[in-house]
Amino acid sequence: MELVVNGRCVTMKDKLPARENWDLISQWRELDPNSFDDMAGMLARFVESWDFPGDPKDVESYAELDLFREFSPLVEAMNQLFRGITEEPGNLPNGSI
Repeated sequence: MELVVNGRCVTMKDKLPARENWDLISQWRELDPNSFDDMAGMLARFVESWDFPGDPKDVESYAELDLFREFSPLVEAMNQLFRGITEEPGNLPNGSI
């Protein structure tokens, strides 16, 4: 999934490899939306690449993003991507999330 955030290109992962994301569902359930570290850590799992400074796999790279023009749109894109993955028929048994 490609998007433009505050004039910069961002690519969200199309595939989440099982081994490195095995704990994703349990971490998503425990995610504290009021914790920058939790949200940045989850974003680091979903963002493939970007035109912002730093490596999107490094949680610290998210610290300097503008809260409203950059960080929040990335969180929304991540939420849409997660909902799309988990709401596709047959992806998860009922009641898993």
